[in-house]
Amino acid sequence: MVYCGRPSAGCEACRERRVKCDQTRPACIRCTRIKRACPGYRDISSLLFRDESQSTARKAKVAASSGLNSPSTSSLVPQRSGTGSPISLFYAGDTTDEAESSSDTSGSRRDQVIVPFIPPNPFKLDEKYKATCFFFDSFAWIYSGVIQKCDPSGDPSPNSPLAEKALTKAITSVGMANISSIQRSQPLRMAAWREYAEALKWTNAAISDREQAAEDATLASILCLSMFEIITCKKPESMTDFIKHTNGALALLALRGESQLQRQEGLQLFLALRSEVMISCILKRYPYPPALITLSEKVVKLPGATISTKIGYQLTCLMAEVCDLRICHENNLKTINTDLLSRSFALDSRAEALESTFPPDTMYETVAAMPGQSFQVKDSRRILPLDQWYHIYPNWILPNMWNNYRYCRILVNEIILNQLELMTTHPDADDPPTQDFKNICYRSCNLTRKLAHDICAAVPYMLGLIDDHKGQTKSAAGKMTILFPLYIAANVDGPGSPMCVWAQDCLTKFGRALGIDQALILADLLSRENSMTGFVDAMHGRGDSPGDAEGQFNVPSNVFNQFYVHGA
Repeated sequence: MVYCGRPSAGCEACRERRVKCDQTRPACIRCTRIKRACPGYRDISSLLFRDESQSTARKAKVAASSGLNSPSTSSLVPQRSGTGSPISLFYAGDTTDEAESSSDTSGSRRDQVIVPFIPPNPFKLDEKYKATCFFFDSFAWIYSGVIQKCDPSGDPSPNSPLAEKALTKAITSVGMANISSIQRSQPLRMAAWREYAEALKWTNAAISDREQAAEDATLASILCLSMFEIITCKKPESMTDFIKHTNGALALLALRGESQLQRQEGLQLFLALRSEVMISCILKRYPYPPALITLSEKVVKLPGATISTKIGYQLTCLMAEVCDLRICHENNLKTINTDLLSRSFALDSRAEALESTFPPDTMYETVAAMPGQSFQVKDSRRILPLDQWYHIYPNWILPNMWNNYRYCRILVNEIILNQLELMTTHPDADDPPTQDFKNICYRSCNLTRKLAHDICAAVPYMLGLIDDHKGQTKSAAGKMTILFPLYIAANVDGPGSPMCVWAQDCLTKFGRALGIDQALILADLLSRENSMTGFVDAMHGRGDSPGDAEGQFNVPSNVFNQFYVHGA
């Protein structure tokens, strides 16, 4: 592998015109201003190194076929070219008999020829080097600007800044952990944990230094440590271990200030942290940090803010309210709370209204799969599209935006369905329930199922499995973003349902193929969860009509008065 230097990160159009590109995603401002379709950006990590193994072997064969025979005696001599290129290994040996018999002014002599040295065994890359290259290939799109200073060898220079040392070690630990999961290598896993310990040491040292604590590399190293926990998660109890690092990253936000949003690298790190915090707050039923909402508002006001950025801010505000509702719901799992139910209906209506503002260029295509069509994850592992439908999106950012919207509404309707189920078991409940009440239940049930199905339909695209379709992410990092939405979707109908079984199969297959252990834990946890919609199916099983679940449904103002005027 030959290091090729830092390539330009600009879009193709700006590179051709040789002008500075602002690197705004998904389209740069220059292209947007002149109303030109931005051709997008290259995968920088794939251009940092070039494999010269075959080229070197080919040159050696050419040299060997040019009439040079093997020397009778030889020694390994290091040679350095006059151009200052790295040292290469060569055989320095005797010439052929013909060369030996030739004469010059000093008579017969033994000359030396230089031929490339080809090792008898395949070249074995250092494990740290392989791990770092693996990270560059799989996760570089998250921290593309930050990691360019990192040493590919995995060993930072003694004179490197603390933040750079922390990030280098964190990158190596993530790469090693991922490879060890794919190869099922326990020795490599132990080596990954040693690198992780080193990364922790340097990260703590960087945090202790006020100047280094504000560096992008410090925040990136903390997010890498969080990723390490996700990759190495081996039991349900460790599912939320990554959150301790997320909390540490949050503590740096105030120190970094608004200036972090002015730089592309800082903005990328902020958006990655925001998504991680959202998931951690949902899992632990924590309130969403107000500081993230404030900074998200600043992002929307930045020059060149994209429509997906603006929608992301609105979704962040909605998700913050979802977190508050879930905390309230946790205290009312067995209690009817009409205020909680009313707030949930109102929030779901606002989320529905937000979808109507999505512009046409954010829309996706729903494709009917061919009979028997499946998608190859890796080797013999294949997945079938659920119910023979899948989605194609304009770019890899949009399915994440859509899935955030989808699981936001699923979580709101989970609260609604739980409260409605409590109403059916209340001593004062009508038996059978009124038609208005049943229609509300059917509407929430069918809505959550549709949202969950749409999440499942996005899986082939997000895993990069659709042949020859541009815009898909090919990296493991992009594929990790589907884990939590898919887990939420599978919980809608619960264990044993076709959707849950399909989701478990997907999580298991790409968890093993990509070396993401948390996917395997999520697949196992799904068998222990409860269905959100089971009571609605039981109600329908008694001969009720499901009513209108697809269109807009207006909840009658007096529907709750038929049951529990005073709540619990």
